Amino acid sequence: MGSGPILEEVSNIVRERNLKIDVINALYLKPMDEIVLNDLLSKDKIVVFDAYSTMEGFVNNLKVKLMDLNYHGDVKSYSVPLKFVKQATIDEQLEEFELTPTQLIDNSIKFFNL
Repeated sequence: MGSGPILEEVSNIVRERNLKIDVINALYLKPMDEIVLNDLLSKDKIVVFDAYSTMEGFVNNLKVKLMDLNYHGDVKSYSVPLKFVKQATIDEQLEEFELTPTQLIDNSIKFFNL
C-alpha cells in the first residue's frame, strides 16, 4: 500500500514479474478509506510505503488505525527516516532509504516469502 508516482512503477513491476501481490493506492490518505482498511484486515502481511514523508506521517497513521481495528498480521513499512537527510538527488535518496520501486518489490518478495 502506498501512493504517488512510485506506485505506478511498483504496479508495473508486479505485473511484469507476474507476482501475486496486491497493490493498493492510498490515494485518500486522510480520511482513510474504511472499506480499504476493512479489506486489509483479511491480509496476513501488509507492506506500506511512503516515499514522500517520514514514518510519522501516513505510515504510522495507518499502523495505528490497523491496531484500532484489531489487525493481527505483520506490517512492514518503508518511508523516509526521521533524521537529517544529506544532500543528494531524489533518486539517490530513494535508493539510500530502500524506496525505489525495484527495492520495494524485492523487499516485499522477501517479506511475503514469494
